[in-house]
Amino acid sequence: MSDNGPGSPEMNRKQRRQMANLAKKYRPRGKCGFPGCGHTFFQEEGQPNACDVHRKLIADVIFIMNHLKTGEPEAVGGKDGKPLIYVPKPGVSMRTLEMELAAEAAKGGKTQ
Repeated sequence: MSDNGPGSPEMNRKQRRQMANLAKKYRPRGKCGFPGCGHTFFQEEGQPNACDVHRKLIADVIFIMNHLKTGEPEAVGGKDGKPLIYVPKPGVSMRTLEMELAAEAAKGGKTQ
């Protein structure tokens, strides 16, 4: 039985692939709102409305904000008087997320 609906002919593999490619091609697009950027991007649910470069930037900033201690300021100082703030390289937050998901999957936890 076909999932195309009542009365519609069954599609072969080539037609299904063509339809999937057309659907991918005509996804909703947006324009990056960061000043001076203007790149277009495919809008995805649950993602910020920005191009891929700025999505990584936003993810890195959120990663840093989540890992900074809040509350009363402490005396900041590590070895040689350098601060103890961890600043990741671009894209580190995505790798960390992937590692967390892999760890949950290994435990048999729920994954997305």
